[in-house]
Amino acid sequence: PPKYEKVADVEMLLFSRDVQVSDVKKPVLTKLRDAVDAGVIANQTLAYFLGRTYQFMVAVGIKAERMRFRQHLQHEMAHYAEDCWDCEVETSYGWIECVGVADRSAYDLQAHAKASKKEMTAYIKFDKPKFVTELVVEPSKKEIGKVFKREAKTVMAALMSLTEANGLKLKAELETKGEANLKAFCDGGDFTITKGMVSLEMVEKKLNGRYITPGVIEPSFGIGRILYCMLEHTYYVREGDDEAKTVFGFTPLVAPTKCTVFPLLQKEEFNAVARDISENMIDAGLSTIIDTTGTSIGKRYA
Repeated sequence: PPKYEKVADVEMLLFSRDVQVSDVKKPVLTKLRDAVDAGVIANQTLAYFLGRTYQFMVAVGIKAERMRFRQHLQHEMAHYAEDCWDCEVETSYGWIECVGVADRSAYDLQAHAKASKKEMTAYIKFDKPKFVTELVVEPSKKEIGKVFKREAKTVMAALMSLTEANGLKLKAELETKGEANLKAFCDGGDFTITKGMVSLEMVEKKLNGRYITPGVIEPSFGIGRILYCMLEHTYYVREGDDEAKTVFGFTPLVAPTKCTVFPLLQKEEFNAVARDISENMIDAGLSTIIDTTGTSIGKRYA
């Protein structure tokens, strides 16, 4: 994916499946690029979404050292998932799952295509034509129909579903024995075919592109949980001369107030200028508070 390089060198705490079942049981600070290359993360597209999730969480105030990405164990995986990771944040209540990122592969569109009997593929054009050698399967409708009657469509569908490896095995058996049972080569049922019922040949083809069934990455964000974690991670106590003050150190991205305008003196000419500045800030889309009470600047700032 073209955007993968933007996050490939992001380092985050990864709690992989292998580490969870090892004696260590501690997340490892890892670059996304290294995790993909080692096969820990299934693919670059999934890694991109994990990286963007990490960047978002840090941007809203989650501390990176108290956040980990935990890979689902095999028994936790949904039936449609190729790989799945949870973004978990450490709080006073323990580790809380805040985001789930699942690679659903092509399960969704394949299921829709099967149910609707419609192709749901995308055509990807190559920069340059490619020459490939592939197995071409040509069932003989006449010969198959003559023998199998109503089952002819099932037999032909089974033949068209052959993988290249199984197709070549079937070809070899047909040439040596003259017949073969499809059950040994595909899921087409218990049908015995003869050599004249199908042609199986390796043919060189020129390809200008290929059809693919697009996959789906499914991120799921728990906004309430993220907000709580953000509040806990940005909260601290600031010691003062007279008393300790509790503070939320929000990042500018989520701070409810972006700008404050405080005239130093309680004079109308100053207040008028302050109001103009405040209105300009609001017009620019900045959440702004103006305080013209004349209270000491230190108290207004605090």
